[in-house]
Formats: sequence, C-alpha cells, structure tokens
Amino acid sequence: MKQTQRTFHFSSDMRTYGMALLGLMGFAYLLFVSVPVFDFFSLLTVNKNDYLVLAILALGLMPFTLLGFYLFYRHSGYVILTQEAIILKRFGKEKQILYRDIVDISFTRWHIPEGIILKTRSSVLSFSTRIGNYPALWKILQKKVSPRPLEADQVSFPFHLSFAHRFWLSKILQFGALIAILCGIVIILSRDGETNKFNWRMGSFLILLSLGVLIAVIINGLSPKQFVRLRFTKQDITGYYINGKTKNWPVSNLKRITFTEKLRWFSVDGVEGLAPDRSVWLEFDRYPPLIISEKRAKDFGYTSERLCANLNYLYAQQLSRNSNASRQK
Repeated sequence: MKQTQRTFHFSSDMRTYGMALLGLMGFAYLLFVSVPVFDFFSLLTVNKNDYLVLAILALGLMPFTLLGFYLFYRHSGYVILTQEAIILKRFGKEKQILYRDIVDISFTRWHIPEGIILKTRSSVLSFSTRIGNYPALWKILQKKVSPRPLEADQVSFPFHLSFAHRFWLSKILQFGALIAILCGIVIILSRDGETNKFNWRMGSFLILLSLGVLIAVIINGLSPKQFVRLRFTKQDITGYYINGKTKNWPVSNLKRITFTEKLRWFSVDGVEGLAPDRSVWLEFDRYPPLIISEKRAKDFGYTSERLCANLNYLYAQQLSRNSNASRQK
C-alpha cells in the first residue's frame, strides 16, 4: 500500500518579516560604521569621536537583529507527516522521529511565536506553530500519538488569568532597547553644531517627546481593548479592563469551550493579506461569546491550546449539565 503523507509549510510572512528586519538593521549598522569615516551625519552635528553614542545605538539595535535572524531561520523549511513519523526539513537538513517513540508533546511559550516540542527518550524536535493549516497538523498528532499529547493542568476554582512574569520581562527588554535608541538619538540631535555642547532646550523637548512615545508603546502593549485580567468561578466568569470596567458571564449559560483558527484580513502599512487568528472561544446562551485571543493567552502565560484544555477541565461537569438540560428542552 502506498504511503501517504502531508506537508505543512511554515509561514512565509514570518520569513519576510525576519528578512525585512535584517535588511533594515544591516542598513543601520552600515550608517553607524560610515559615520567616523565619511561623516554622513554631519548635518546632525555628530562628532567623529562620538563612539559612545554610536555604541549605544548599535547595542540598542542588537535585539532586533537577533530577532530578524531568528524569525527567518525558524520559519524556513517545512514539516512532513507520514504514516509512521514526523519529519522537519530545513536548509537541506532533515530530522525525523517516529510517532511511537514520542513520550511527550508540550508547548514552549519562550519562542516567538510559540513552538511545539516533541520529546522521545533520546531526542527532541521543536518547531513553530506558525505553520500552514496548523489545526489539521495538531489533529493528526493527537490521533497518532498515544497517550493524548496535551493534558490539562490540575487547575481549580477560583482560576485567575493575569499578565505572566514573562510578559513583564519581555516588555522591560523591549523598552530597554527602545530607551537605548532614543537616548542615542537625543544625544545626537541635541548637540550644538558650533560648540559641540549639549543643547538643553532641544534635549528637554526630545526627552519629553521620547517619554510620550514610550507611554504610547506601553499602553499599546497592554492592549486596552482586551481584558487585562479574568476570573473564573463555578458561578460566573468576570473580565476586568484596564480602565476598571468589568464584564460578567453566567456559567449556567455556558455552551462550549473551543480552540479555533480563522483566517482574518489584515492591513499594516499598506501591506494586506490573510493571517491566522487563533483564539479560545467560550460560547453562551443569550450572551455574547468570550473570546481570548492568542496574543492575550500568551500574555497570561498560556498557549491557546493549553488554556482551552484547562478551561474545559474546569467546567467539564457544568458543560455536561448544560448540554443535558439543553437536550431536554
């Protein structure tokens, strides 16, 4: 009998983002190297001996350079699922593990974006979840691997979701890099062209402008239109917004909890296309659904899949009772 297989290609958008980021950072580094030699920034009154300023800018851009390389490398290649094994191919190299040898499947939230980790007793295979037709790949893995690859955590009521420590750490690193870049720019633009001294009037204006940019970035990073905290009890579910407002859903009306992936249309800086939108849906009778986006689940320290499993575990009895009551009507 002919062996059947399915191929899943990694997101080309993520590779494009990585290449664009690398190109932009490469251009920036060329400018930094050229400053002491050609004095390209003479209009900005940069002194040729200002190596400290250039070093600050270069170090501030280093995380973005590493991120660009990471996105490009991790989303190159493809995954093949055969009847007996899963194969990862990337840049002419191949890694394969048999389904029967897999002892654990888990998710890593430290990768950008999240990754699947398949472990055997002697090796590990990891790849990004940003892959074409990911729900189909996940369903195949669930059927091929025994025991069930994803088990719920032993959570209990009341169950709280709030920003994880990793969320704040990532924000601190992002803001640190941004502050380094802004400091370099402020120092450069605030130099007096004739005396080469710091212009406090210009410097104060740029510092205030930079603080405004940082505050805007912080608020945008918190996604104020989404819940910043969720509380799950046996009776109800409460969502808390950043402005202090709350929203409630009665558990007695809960119908189902599912993990979904839909293609949504996006437009960013004139670039348009379709992107996968993964989320956890809690559906209710006579109430609007509670939707926890993939990004917000990640901010809370969970993958969408594990969060869905945990919520189903919490409300298994209630979902069963609600389903029986609905059939009896």
